[in-house]
Amino acid sequence: MAGSPKQSPKQSPKKSPVKAPTSPKVSPKLSPKASPKKRPADDSTAPPAKKAKTAEQCAVIRKQIEYYLSDKNLSGDKFFHEKISEDKDGWLGLTVIQSCNKIKALNCSNDDIQMSLIESALEVKKDGEEFLVRRPDGKGSLPKLDPNASRARPRVDAEKKRQHAHDGGVLIRIADVPEEITWVPIKNALKELLPESARVQFATTVSEKGTCVILCSPFDGDIEFAAALKLVVDGQTLKHELVHGQQLQDCLTELPKHVQKRREVQAKQRQKKRMKPVILAGQKFANIATVRGKVKEIIMARKDGQMLIEGSPDTALIRAIMDFHPRAAEKIKNVKGIKVDVSGHAATPGAKPSRCFHIVKEDKTTEDISMVKCFIELETKLNDGELDEKEEKKEEKKEEPKSPKKA
Repeated sequence: MAGSPKQSPKQSPKKSPVKAPTSPKVSPKLSPKASPKKRPADDSTAPPAKKAKTAEQCAVIRKQIEYYLSDKNLSGDKFFHEKISEDKDGWLGLTVIQSCNKIKALNCSNDDIQMSLIESALEVKKDGEEFLVRRPDGKGSLPKLDPNASRARPRVDAEKKRQHAHDGGVLIRIADVPEEITWVPIKNALKELLPESARVQFATTVSEKGTCVILCSPFDGDIEFAAALKLVVDGQTLKHELVHGQQLQDCLTELPKHVQKRREVQAKQRQKKRMKPVILAGQKFANIATVRGKVKEIIMARKDGQMLIEGSPDTALIRAIMDFHPRAAEKIKNVKGIKVDVSGHAATPGAKPSRCFHIVKEDKTTEDISMVKCFIELETKLNDGELDEKEEKKEEKKEEPKSPKKA
């Protein structure tokens, strides 16, 4: 129709493209068919192979196992004696040996033990999946078991307790005190003999039985001091002893409660100092006992007459400890090397000579050195904080900026 407004053609709305339906994603963890991909053998993320033991570590393992199966140990070790006796041919499973705390501490596998026993006289064989070991002569000549073997084990712990029984201060019992002598001159006489760093903390009155108990403050070498003590009062030598066990407990009851508590606090403080970390030759140890253990390990890992390798960490450690010897300047003068050898004298008459370090001089002469004396001085300096100051100075020297070289 004329005059009617023109109508624009209707535009059809644009249709958005229809996406093909997709199946819902299923997590690989939830999919029943999904299986984890196997890691290829040459994958770089695979855990690194366990590092093989060094020759020195193998020597320590070998010596420990040889000791377990030795006549000396089997004559008093009921556990190993019975285990070996269970097999008609005298074979013992390595799993039994690996259950021992000392072997656990060495963190060694079956392969490590087999490698360690290559140079040993002990026999090793594989039975199915288990490895076995036995003495060279089989079961034939097992030593006779000591009937008191079950009592032998606690002696070690008892000895340790005995060594630390006076950590809080030595307790000395004076006996057979003459009637005319009181506790005052006894205390004064002992006071004169003590080193400057120590003092008499308490002295009981002389009892009707003629006894007097004296407590000294803790100091380095106090046990040795008490053992060698010669107490003379008014021209008379008094009988005395360093008490242990039940006698120690009885003497403690004669002290006032506050003195007993103070002694306990002093013991804890001394034990804490003993657990102080030690740094020697750039090597850090948890405490002084760990250093002693390392020194023992170094000796055990070497044969008689074997020299320590110059420049090795073990040699550096032993040299650092030797520096604490009271006569270090004289002992270590003109040293060419250090070796492990027998000391030439036994700890007790008739016993096997002990092994120790020997200094080899440039003129080829040798001389043994007392590590006991070295450790006494080392522990003294550690407790006094002198060792820490020495290490701090070393660190400060390392951190000092180097002056630029002149062209």
